[in-house]
Amino acid sequence: MSYTYLLHEKVKLDLDEAYDWYEDKKVGLGDDFLKEVQVRLADITANPQYFGSKGNRKYREAATDRFPYIIVYIIYLERKEIFICTVHNAKKSTRGKYRIP
Repeated sequence: MSYTYLLHEKVKLDLDEAYDWYEDKKVGLGDDFLKEVQVRLADITANPQYFGSKGNRKYREAATDRFPYIIVYIIYLERKEIFICTVHNAKKSTRGKYRIP
């Protein structure tokens, strides 16, 4: 059974910023980025425990394949819910990577 997911209020800003940056580099690249994030979100909701945790055990991280981004999330097993904390650029500082729900 698939889980549902909720986004932290700032995740849309993360996605918009990345989309704009990639679109500035090449038209259509921003759309490719968003599609890849959607694929990874589908992977997470289908099997949230597949992806491991790195520094903070409360959070799990799922990397995108083509772009240097990590989707950071928390699993709420009892509610069958995933809370997406950030869509984080792996090449930037880890500051802000673990947002509190």
